[in-house]
Amino acid sequence: MSNSSAIFNLKLQDLNLRTRRIKVEKNVGAGMPKLVICAAVEKLGADILVMGSHDYGFFKRALLGSVSDHCARHVKCPMLVVKRPKNEPSIKYS
Repeated sequence: MSNSSAIFNLKLQDLNLRTRRIKVEKNVGAGMPKLVICAAVEKLGADILVMGSHDYGFFKRALLGSVSDHCARHVKCPMLVVKRPKNEPSIKYS
């Protein structure tokens, strides 16, 4: 969790340097991600949901399911899925 929090904080600092008009909230939850995220979006009354993508292929996504696909079908606000840039290495969790 510390790697993702550190990356989030760096990206948030970068965003804050560029604009002051966006309010960003970071929440940590436990449970099935797709259900926890959808519930949090509804509870917070979010204006938009921004999620990252693992960019799995069709078969892996079909076997594992996709949190972003589920959220796109169930949240009531607009949603943006962000892919990792091709030149940015994957994060290795230990």
